[in-house]
Amino acid sequence: MRALLSLLIVTTLTGAAEADTRLPHCFMQSQMDGWRAADGKTVYIRANVSRYYRLDLSRECTILTEPDAHLILRTFGVSLICSATDFRLSAGQSGPAGFVEPCFMKKLTELSPEEAAALPRKVRP
Repeated sequence: MRALLSLLIVTTLTGAAEADTRLPHCFMQSQMDGWRAADGKTVYIRANVSRYYRLDLSRECTILTEPDAHLILRTFGVSLICSATDFRLSAGQSGPAGFVEPCFMKKLTELSPEEAAALPRKVRP
């Protein structure tokens, strides 16, 4: 009986998470396909192949513009991202020091197809 109840709870939670991915302007962390920093305060993210987002930071995150930078995302609970409050962002740098800098987010905005197509090649993820 306990195993059946556990299976029912897991199935319900999994179904809820799958349903949430259809929410407008949301994506699962695992759907993130790439990113590029326009500067130390603006990051463009591609998710689920053809959806693009602009992440505005409240202050400069200097590592983002380094050639060996990588993003570190930490979600809270389910890995569904709908706004800047759904995850914590840091930028890491490869190498022996392994320096990590927290990046303070202000706003996450999904770009329209027209806005995404207009992104300059150097900032398009």
